[in-house]
Amino acid sequence: MQDEKRWWLFPRKNDQAKGRLFCFPHAGAGGVVFHPWAKHLPQSIQVVAAHPPGRGFRIREPSFATIQEYVETYYQLILPLLDRPFALFGHSMGTIIATLLAQRLRDDNQATPQVVFLSGRKPLHQSTVTRPLHNVPQDQFLQALEERYGPDEALQNPDIAELVLPILRADMKAIETYQYQPAPALSCPLVLLTGRDDSVASPADMSGWDSYTTASTSHHVMEGGHFYFVPNPEPLTRHIAAHFQP
Repeated sequence: MQDEKRWWLFPRKNDQAKGRLFCFPHAGAGGVVFHPWAKHLPQSIQVVAAHPPGRGFRIREPSFATIQEYVETYYQLILPLLDRPFALFGHSMGTIIATLLAQRLRDDNQATPQVVFLSGRKPLHQSTVTRPLHNVPQDQFLQALEERYGPDEALQNPDIAELVLPILRADMKAIETYQYQPAPALSCPLVLLTGRDDSVASPADMSGWDSYTTASTSHHVMEGGHFYFVPNPEPLTRHIAAHFQP
């Protein structure tokens, strides 16, 4: 594996933390999106944020082509860090990664997460692809993104859009070409979160995750839309701290 420091971001260097929270971002995003969380979580939890290629300081590296490549890479990267209790968090695209990683760890008899947080995405067996976006012309791509996720002022800036849109297209292609494979239920609790006004994954949609574990599930509806935690992560981190107590 290449230099592992490029693949994870540590917003707070609390190496003596009792547990680790591994976070996987939504399409087009990097680990920086989780940086504000550290100050809202107790010192006992170390935030470990996945930072995939193609974004931030890795902008010149090719993005993952498939969900399988993403999962396999981070499976190998996470193993050396499972020396203490841990939890997984995924939002939107990251929810796919967190779920498949938990399943892969179970299948290989590795450590079990204390809890898995799944946010802002329908269950894997329910396709979110109504029409593929990754290969449509740019004006249609931008319009579809705004309709699905809401307006993004950054994408109105041509210089920023030039950098971000290839990443978004690559991530969308990975999502849209992912093929669901049935798998046995997990044995760890699931915490399911979504924005009250999320048009991608409504609170009702999230109930479909209940069958993905033989343990407990809990549901939390947050104020806001698909990116409910970006303006203020504190309500979400309260739930994380309540459910993950290493």
